Amino acid sequence: MLAQTLAPTPIRRAPSPTSSASGTGYPSPAVRSRVPTVVLSLLALCGCYPSMHKYYRASVPGAEYRKNNCVGYTSAYYEYHGIFISLSFGDAGYPLLKVYVPHGTVVQVNDEVMSLRGKTQTGVIDVTMMLQAAFAGLDNVGWMRARAAGTRSSPDNFGPLNASDEPGALAWYAFGTHTPIPAGVSDGTLRLPSLTINGQRYESQSVSFTQKAFVGVLPVNC
Repeated sequence: MLAQTLAPTPIRRAPSPTSSASGTGYPSPAVRSRVPTVVLSLLALCGCYPSMHKYYRASVPGAEYRKNNCVGYTSAYYEYHGIFISLSFGDAGYPLLKVYVPHGTVVQVNDEVMSLRGKTQTGVIDVTMMLQAAFAGLDNVGWMRARAAGTRSSPDNFGPLNASDEPGALAWYAFGTHTPIPAGVSDGTLRLPSLTINGQRYESQSVSFTQKAFVGVLPVNC
């Protein structure tokens, strides 16, 4: 009588926490449910938080676009007839115009309003924004990092905007408005105030802008 060959009994192992019960190798539902908590905890330890929001970005030919890592928006920084201009809308749609005056230059802001034309799903809207002087300060040439904190200007300080006495430095003057871009505007144009630079008047500049989406992480304290 031939001896009967017995097949070895398979050993059953409990599924590991990182594999599914079906043995596919994918994380189990219990593990997947803990991932968001772990990620948020790591971000909190790093002093960051996830953010997803919309903002407006100006578009100027030849401009340098500088990202604000504290709030998550972008400024357009460009040269304009020997001076420099920065235009941004923050994270809430409030236009902020900065005029950078190099050594040996004097600037006068001729208009106290900015005109906005925006496109919405229902049509085109026109908004007039009253302009106010906000802050003034001193920057290094070619870089927007202030060496000293800006000091508050008189709200009606539209000029003359004098340069710094220090060669190689840019004196900057910020102008803002209490009127944000209306809700529902996807893109449009913003007409900046006309400027007089060293006695030469330059007519107002029309700058286009569009709405962008920001998705990423931002620092808590910045």
